[in-house]
Amino acid sequence: MYSLISPANRTYPVAHPCQCISAVVRLTIPTSASLNTPLWPKRTSRVNWKPTPRLLVKHMKSIERVATIRILVVDDSAVLRDAVRDLLSNSDAIDICGEACNGYEALEKALKLCPDVIVMDIGMPAMDGLEATRRLLRANSTAEVLMFTEHNSEHARDACLQAGARGYLSKAQAADLPEAIRTVASHATYAGSTSVAGAHRVSDPRYP
Repeated sequence: MYSLISPANRTYPVAHPCQCISAVVRLTIPTSASLNTPLWPKRTSRVNWKPTPRLLVKHMKSIERVATIRILVVDDSAVLRDAVRDLLSNSDAIDICGEACNGYEALEKALKLCPDVIVMDIGMPAMDGLEATRRLLRANSTAEVLMFTEHNSEHARDACLQAGARGYLSKAQAADLPEAIRTVASHATYAGSTSVAGAHRVSDPRYP
């Protein structure tokens, strides 16, 4: 007589682990394949690879972002800050990242925003532009300072350069502001129409 055994109590033969592995290998690799036959297609060579227009546009935008000069405008007059913004609005690769109304605010925003160039006035309340420039230099700020002031004399120019400014421009020559910004951004000294002969800028440990 045969007894009824439920499937839950029924036992089955279990294969050895090595036998299971060999079975998987036999199912995976065809027996007719030789040792030199690749199991997957070769990768396409990138020698003849050409960028798509979308990648070219993305690359050009990244270059444009790198080439843009970021500006911090520092002046106690809101009217003049707006005038500087309007003047630079049509200039290529120049972007105003922030504004400040005195030397203390200029120090705070310079360390926070990390601009490339700071367009700074001399006469301001709380802290003038000369003292703010000296403190920026001591703080190892990477920004270059362009003094943009109403004073147009060699004495004012020398005082700005001695404080550590990279450039000096009179507000009477406001049309030359974009050129002055680009010159200062390249770590070159700009002195406007005043002669740079005899003008010595304070030694800057960041650049020779």
